[in-house]
Amino acid sequence: MTRQAQGTTVLTPTDYFPPELQQLCRTAVRVLHEHIEVGGLCVICAVSWPCEPTRLADHNLALL
Repeated sequence: MTRQAQGTTVLTPTDYFPPELQQLCRTAVRVLHEHIEVGGLCVICAVSWPCEPTRLADHNLALL
């Protein structure tokens, strides 16, 4: 998750994580972007909001 800024490398906090935690972070972010609420339901799971994957992703990011 390193970014380039005007010819310099900018490290993000997750760059210091081991690869397994970096993957966990990417997965959690992806889940939170995909599982969105419309009309009180998750558009992916079709269950009441927040769905289980969203809650787990939120908890995982909170731990990081």
